[in-house]
Amino acid sequence: MIYAQLPPLNSLKAFDAVVRHGSISEAARILFVSQSSISRHILKLEGFLGSRLLHRGKHGATTTKDGQEYFDQISHSLINILDATVNLKATQSGVNIVKISSLSSFALKWLVPKLNKFQSIYPDIVLDISISDECPDFEISQKDCAIVSRPHHLFDSDIDELFEEKLVVVASPSILKNISFEDYNPLNTLPLIHTTSRPELWNDWNTEYNLLNNNFHKNKTTVGLTFQDFYISIAACVAGSGIAIVPSFLVQEEITNKTLIQPITNSLKTGRYYGLIISSSKKKSDAVITLKKWLIQETFNETPNL
Repeated sequence: MIYAQLPPLNSLKAFDAVVRHGSISEAARILFVSQSSISRHILKLEGFLGSRLLHRGKHGATTTKDGQEYFDQISHSLINILDATVNLKATQSGVNIVKISSLSSFALKWLVPKLNKFQSIYPDIVLDISISDECPDFEISQKDCAIVSRPHHLFDSDIDELFEEKLVVVASPSILKNISFEDYNPLNTLPLIHTTSRPELWNDWNTEYNLLNNNFHKNKTTVGLTFQDFYISIAACVAGSGIAIVPSFLVQEEITNKTLIQPITNSLKTGRYYGLIISSSKKKSDAVITLKKWLIQETFNETPNL
């Protein structure tokens, strides 16, 4: 029987709480028990395992080497139990939770603004959105699906294609006063906004449109401001901090309300595509399939503008 080999579950909860919150007293407060009860549970778990898990001191409790390794392994399991419990209770109450991992800019600039629309159509589906620039390990993270961006040749049959990325140059009207863009030379006088996650974009733009042959000095592509994410780069651009090159779908609202304008009408396709990857365990989930169909339809409807 596997059950005889399992540690006392209340002791696991106590140990997890102590490590997460840094002290026995705080763990006792979180679990609504006495500090002596937490201490007894820890001693019971250490006796069961035959290993010391915590160093106890005046300034709290810290893990031993064995304790940290044990915590790293069991914490995921406890979270999985919690997730499974929450999901089942939600399903029984008529609500389906879909856990989706998304690129930060896509989530903040495209997906989140459309949540009201999605929920008005599908009120029984709740989207639990987290942000990551990498596709998660579905088994460890317990995510149901993920929005990813990658070159088209790296797409496979497991990825549902949403749309192709197109770059545009944008700037605040305030920074473009008295500047004519009949040619590209004015770019020499403006600070360029770079995005750390995609540092190659200005060079790609220059190469495509031969800006280097229009007095656009090669070193210019390293001058200006650099931000970690497109979302921040766009905010800086709206504030008039410089001129930015960004995926067009991220600035549709700003271009519509004229807080940003496209001083250069050219656009550039990068060969990158956005797509949806679904966990193998969720491919037959009605809620996940509904989300997939909605994403495909929404991005298809917007394709000319994306």
